Amino acid sequence: MSVTATSRSTNPLATNAGTNSTQSQTSTGLDAASFMQLFTTQLANQNPMEPMDSASFLNQFAQITSVQTMNGLSTTMTGLKDSMNTLKSATQFTQAEGLLGRNISYTDSTGTLKQDKVDALRVGSDGSVQLSISGGSLVDVSAVRQVL
Repeated sequence: MSVTATSRSTNPLATNAGTNSTQSQTSTGLDAASFMQLFTTQLANQNPMEPMDSASFLNQFAQITSVQTMNGLSTTMTGLKDSMNTLKSATQFTQAEGLLGRNISYTDSTGTLKQDKVDALRVGSDGSVQLSISGGSLVDVSAVRQVL
C-alpha cells in the first residue's frame, strides 16, 4: 500500500499576496462570519501531522474585524458630515432671513466695503445662501460685516 503525501492547504486570504488586504476582502466578500466558518472547516480537515498556524488566522480575523469597523465608522462620519452641512445651510438661511429689508455693509468680490439694502434671499443648489441686494447683485452671507 502506498501513502500519498498530503500538502497543507493554502490560506485563501493569502492567495492574493502583494495586494491590498482591503481590496482582497472587498473582492471576495469575506466577512467575519464567513471567515469563522472557513476557519473551523480548515481546522476540522487539517493534516494532524502538520497542524495549521492558528495565530496567523486569528491575526487575519482581527484585520477583517478592524476593516469592517473602519467601514462602519466611515459610513457614520459621512452621515455626520452631511448632517453638519444641512445644519450649516439652515443656520445661514435663518441668519439671512433676519436681514431681509435691512441695510447692511458687506465686502464685495474686490474687497471693497459697500452698503446696500437686502431685497431677497437665494439658496443655491449646494445649500449656500446669498443675499440679493437693491443694486441687483448677489452677496454671500459670509461677506456681511455689519447690519445697519
